[in-house]
Amino acid sequence: MKPFQNIMQSGQSASMACAFALAAAPLLSGTALAVDKARYDYQGAAASCEAALPMYEANLRSRPLGLSNSGTATSFVTCNIMGSDPTGQRGAYQVQVNVANNNTTSKQVACTLVVVYRMSGETVDKTAYRTKTATLASNGGGFISWVPTDLTGTSGGPEISKSGVTCTLPGKTTLQYTGNYYREDVGT
Repeated sequence: MKPFQNIMQSGQSASMACAFALAAAPLLSGTALAVDKARYDYQGAAASCEAALPMYEANLRSRPLGLSNSGTATSFVTCNIMGSDPTGQRGAYQVQVNVANNNTTSKQVACTLVVVYRMSGETVDKTAYRTKTATLASNGGGFISWVPTDLTGTSGGPEISKSGVTCTLPGKTTLQYTGNYYREDVGT
Protein backbone atom coordinates (compact mmCIF):
# COMPACT_ATOMS: atom_id res chain seq x y z
CA MET A 1 0.00 0.00 0.00
CA LYS A 2 1.24 3.53 -0.77
CA PRO A 3 1.89 6.07 2.05
CA PHE A 4 -1.01 8.30 1.01
CA GLN A 5 -3.46 5.37 0.97
CA ASN A 6 -2.36 4.39 4.49
CA ILE A 7 -3.22 7.85 5.80
CA MET A 8 -6.64 7.87 4.16
CA GLN A 9 -7.50 4.35 5.38
CA SER A 10 -6.53 5.19 8.94
CA GLY A 11 -9.38 7.69 9.15
CA GLN A 12 -7.35 10.86 8.66
CA SER A 13 -8.88 13.67 6.68
CA ALA A 14 -8.04 14.49 3.09
CA SER A 15 -6.41 17.71 4.25
CA MET A 16 -3.93 15.73 6.32
CA ALA A 17 -3.09 13.63 3.28
CA CYS A 18 -2.50 16.79 1.24
CA ALA A 19 -0.31 18.31 3.95
CA PHE A 20 1.73 15.13 4.16
CA ALA A 21 2.11 15.00 0.37
CA LEU A 22 3.28 18.61 0.21
CA ALA A 23 5.76 18.16 3.04
CA ALA A 24 7.11 14.89 1.72
CA ALA A 25 7.31 15.83 -1.97
CA PRO A 26 10.83 17.32 -1.88
CA LEU A 27 12.11 14.36 0.11
CA LEU A 28 10.50 11.75 -2.09
CA SER A 29 11.71 13.41 -5.28
CA GLY A 30 15.27 13.66 -3.97
CA THR A 31 15.41 17.46 -4.33
CA ALA A 32 15.03 19.99 -1.56
CA LEU A 33 14.63 23.69 -2.08
CA ALA A 34 17.17 25.79 -0.19
CA VAL A 35 15.94 29.04 1.26
CA ASP A 36 18.24 32.05 1.67
CA LYS A 37 17.32 34.72 4.19
CA ALA A 38 18.82 38.20 4.17
CA ARG A 39 20.62 38.91 7.44
CA TYR A 40 22.22 42.05 8.81
CA ASP A 41 24.86 42.33 11.51
CA TYR A 42 25.39 45.79 12.97
CA GLN A 43 28.20 46.52 15.37
CA GLY A 44 28.49 49.69 17.37
CA ALA A 45 31.76 51.43 16.58
CA ALA A 46 32.44 52.07 20.27
CA ALA A 47 32.91 48.31 20.70
CA SER A 48 34.38 47.27 17.34
CA CYS A 49 36.69 50.21 16.52
CA GLU A 50 39.78 51.70 18.14
CA ALA A 51 42.52 54.20 17.49
CA ALA A 52 44.95 52.97 14.84
CA LEU A 53 47.88 54.26 16.93
CA PRO A 54 48.15 55.49 20.54
CA MET A 55 48.73 59.07 19.35
CA TYR A 56 45.13 59.15 18.00
CA GLU A 57 43.51 58.07 21.27
CA ALA A 58 43.56 61.46 23.00
CA ASN A 59 40.46 62.89 21.29
CA LEU A 60 38.49 59.67 20.75
CA ARG A 61 35.49 59.08 23.01
CA SER A 62 33.36 55.94 23.23
CA ARG A 63 29.73 56.99 23.19
CA PRO A 64 26.58 54.86 23.34
CA LEU A 65 26.04 55.41 19.60
CA GLY A 66 29.58 55.45 18.29
CA LEU A 67 33.23 56.37 18.51
CA SER A 68 33.55 60.17 18.41
CA ASN A 69 36.50 62.40 17.65
CA SER A 70 35.90 65.27 20.08
CA GLY A 71 39.06 67.14 19.05
CA THR A 72 39.92 69.23 16.00
CA ALA A 73 42.68 67.07 14.48
CA THR A 74 41.96 64.01 12.36
CA SER A 75 42.22 60.61 14.06
CA PHE A 76 42.67 57.29 12.35
CA VAL A 77 40.54 54.39 13.56
CA THR A 78 40.47 50.71 12.70
CA CYS A 79 37.39 48.47 12.92
CA ASN A 80 36.81 44.75 12.63
CA ILE A 81 33.82 43.55 10.61
CA MET A 82 31.79 40.58 11.82
CA GLY A 83 31.57 37.75 9.29
CA SER A 84 33.21 34.58 8.16
CA ASP A 85 34.37 32.67 5.13
CA PRO A 86 31.67 32.32 2.43
CA THR A 87 31.91 28.54 2.73
CA GLY A 88 30.30 29.12 6.11
CA GLN A 89 27.57 31.03 4.25
CA ARG A 90 28.39 34.32 5.92
CA GLY A 91 30.27 36.15 3.17
CA ALA A 92 28.77 39.63 2.78
CA TYR A 93 27.10 41.08 -0.26
CA GLN A 94 27.56 44.54 1.26
CA VAL A 95 29.73 46.03 4.01
CA GLN A 96 29.12 49.55 5.28
CA VAL A 97 30.10 52.11 7.88
CA ASN A 98 27.75 54.80 9.14
CA VAL A 99 29.25 58.18 10.06
CA ALA A 100 27.93 61.44 11.49
CA ASN A 101 29.12 65.05 11.48
CA ASN A 102 28.66 66.87 14.78
CA ASN A 103 29.92 70.20 13.43
CA THR A 104 28.38 73.22 11.72
CA THR A 105 30.68 72.86 8.69
CA SER A 106 30.73 69.98 6.22
CA LYS A 107 33.34 67.24 6.68
CA GLN A 108 34.78 64.41 4.60
CA VAL A 109 35.35 60.95 6.01
CA ALA A 110 37.44 58.44 4.06
CA CYS A 111 37.41 54.74 4.87
CA THR A 112 39.40 51.89 3.39
CA LEU A 113 37.98 48.38 3.26
CA VAL A 114 40.71 45.80 3.74
CA VAL A 115 39.59 42.34 2.68
CA VAL A 116 41.17 38.97 2.02
CA TYR A 117 39.40 37.05 -0.74
CA ARG A 118 39.81 34.24 -3.22
CA MET A 119 38.24 34.02 -6.65
CA SER A 120 36.48 30.80 -7.63
CA GLY A 121 39.00 28.22 -8.85
CA GLU A 122 42.01 30.03 -7.37
CA THR A 123 44.19 28.61 -4.60
CA VAL A 124 45.85 31.78 -3.29
CA ASP A 125 44.20 34.51 -1.21
CA LYS A 126 44.43 38.13 -2.36
CA THR A 127 44.29 41.23 -0.20
CA ALA A 128 42.41 44.25 -1.52
CA TYR A 129 42.38 47.82 -0.23
CA ARG A 130 39.40 49.89 -1.45
CA THR A 131 39.03 53.50 -0.29
CA LYS A 132 35.78 55.46 -0.48
CA THR A 133 34.86 58.92 0.81
CA ALA A 134 31.64 60.41 2.14
CA THR A 135 30.97 64.14 2.33
CA LEU A 136 28.86 64.92 5.37
CA ALA A 137 26.72 68.05 5.55
CA SER A 138 26.86 70.11 8.73
CA ASN A 139 25.17 68.19 11.56
CA GLY A 140 24.41 65.45 9.02
CA GLY A 141 25.29 61.85 8.47
CA GLY A 142 25.84 59.27 5.81
CA PHE A 143 27.40 55.96 5.03
CA ILE A 144 30.09 54.38 2.94
CA SER A 145 29.47 50.94 1.48
CA TRP A 146 31.31 48.31 -0.52
CA VAL A 147 29.94 45.45 -2.62
CA PRO A 148 31.71 42.44 -4.18
CA THR A 149 32.26 44.22 -7.51
CA ASP A 150 34.41 46.75 -5.64
CA LEU A 151 36.97 43.98 -5.09
CA THR A 152 37.51 42.98 -8.70
CA GLY A 153 35.92 45.75 -10.76
CA THR A 154 33.75 43.19 -12.52
CA SER A 155 30.39 41.65 -11.74
CA GLY A 156 30.36 38.25 -10.13
CA GLY A 157 33.09 39.09 -7.64
CA PRO A 158 33.51 37.00 -4.50
CA GLU A 159 31.51 37.69 -1.39
CA ILE A 160 33.24 39.97 1.11
CA SER A 161 34.71 37.98 3.98
CA LYS A 162 37.62 38.37 6.38
CA SER A 163 37.37 42.14 6.27
CA GLY A 164 37.97 45.27 8.29
CA VAL A 165 38.03 49.02 7.73
CA THR A 166 40.30 51.88 8.62
CA CYS A 167 38.87 55.41 8.58
CA THR A 168 40.09 58.97 8.83
CA LEU A 169 37.84 60.57 11.41
CA PRO A 170 38.03 64.38 11.26
CA GLY A 171 37.41 66.42 14.39
CA LYS A 172 33.78 66.59 15.54
CA THR A 173 32.73 63.46 13.63
CA THR A 174 31.48 60.08 14.84
CA LEU A 175 31.85 56.61 13.42
CA GLN A 176 28.51 55.18 14.52
CA TYR A 177 28.45 51.55 13.40
CA THR A 178 29.63 49.01 10.89
CA GLY A 179 27.24 46.76 9.02
CA ASN A 180 27.56 43.44 7.28
CA TYR A 181 24.79 42.29 4.93
CA TYR A 182 24.78 38.61 4.01
CA ARG A 183 22.52 35.73 3.01
CA GLU A 184 22.13 32.70 5.21
CA ASP A 185 20.90 29.31 4.08
CA VAL A 186 18.07 28.56 6.50
CA GLY A 187 17.21 25.21 4.93
CA THR A 188 14.04 24.19 3.24
